[in-house]
Amino acid sequence: MTIFVLSINKEMNSMKTISQIQQEVLATAQVTLDELQASIEKFWEEGWERNEEAKRTCQSSKWYANNISRVIRDYASYKNLYEKILSGEYVSQHQSREDAVAEATKQLEKNEESFPRSLNHIYQTAVRRTYYTLCGYTHEDEMVHTPGVRYDRQPEYIRNKEIQASGVLSIHFYCESREKFYAKRDQEVRLTIEQATAKLKLQVEKKLTPIKDKIQSFDLISFRGQQGNYVGEWVIRTEDARYIFKTSCILAGGYNIQCLHTRYIANLKQVKK
Repeated sequence: MTIFVLSINKEMNSMKTISQIQQEVLATAQVTLDELQASIEKFWEEGWERNEEAKRTCQSSKWYANNISRVIRDYASYKNLYEKILSGEYVSQHQSREDAVAEATKQLEKNEESFPRSLNHIYQTAVRRTYYTLCGYTHEDEMVHTPGVRYDRQPEYIRNKEIQASGVLSIHFYCESREKFYAKRDQEVRLTIEQATAKLKLQVEKKLTPIKDKIQSFDLISFRGQQGNYVGEWVIRTEDARYIFKTSCILAGGYNIQCLHTRYIANLKQVKK
């Protein structure tokens, strides 16, 4: 946790501009922005580790066993059929021998080509399903529905929506390589910090614009923060009034938000001078 408590400067400074105040607030809040960045990087790294675990364990799942067996059975069944046609053991009643052999040869080659792809598809799907499970997500074919309760009110459905909103599920799709993973993670960090910085500057400007030409001093009273969440208080003096400017930041998520983001709340209150 980061805690700053500064005494109020009794000396009157030159008139403060909104831009100067924005920079002062940002400088004070920088430590929490650094903590926010570290929090996002940790969030992504945990996703990478979870995906590695999914790769190691997915083949022991019931879903994988059932579907890989199905693919192998289908492959063997089609291969057996086409080989029987080629050997003459099976005679088509609708094609000439020449056409039947040509078609069987074509389908046999197609079967051989598609088999490795089918195996890989089952494995990749199993990795994704296992990753989702490790995140706490419940797959549709695993849900236990409560009688008399609407589908979108089912506890597992609600939990799934919360997990989706956190952004953790999307990390899986960037774990093909460390290069792709780092590129996306760093992009998310940069955008989140840029958005947090812009939001904070906007709150300062929005709240202080009514007195922007009167501000003589802007002094920090206290600042408490941890992992991007903080509350800061400043005292503002004008020629004929005194104000308390308070801004707070919380980390938040929502159903239409795919990554961690910041939400700022700011207040300006006039007090007795």
